[in-house]
Amino acid sequence: MPKWIFCVGVFPCAEDVRTQYNGRARAMHEVARRTVADLALPKLRFLDGLQAMTLSRDVTSDLTHPSPAGMISIGTWAARAIAESIEGNPAAERDAP
Repeated sequence: MPKWIFCVGVFPCAEDVRTQYNGRARAMHEVARRTVADLALPKLRFLDGLQAMTLSRDVTSDLTHPSPAGMISIGTWAARAIAESIEGNPAAERDAP
């Protein structure tokens, strides 16, 4: 049985508010999203990292690394997204170890 694979897009970072990198983070995010969509595998999910945290509260002053609050936000967000994907798939129970 195929196992679940979760691909996480880029988390919010300095590139979301600064222009010196000309959208490199956004481009990486879209490549991951498009690749997952193109593969169209039943147990492959793209998790939008931009939804995991907010720049104002969840990153450190360098706007790159998660703060302690950000780590909690990422964990909570990922656990919920993974659970919703698995619970929404009737084959999930058969594939449990």
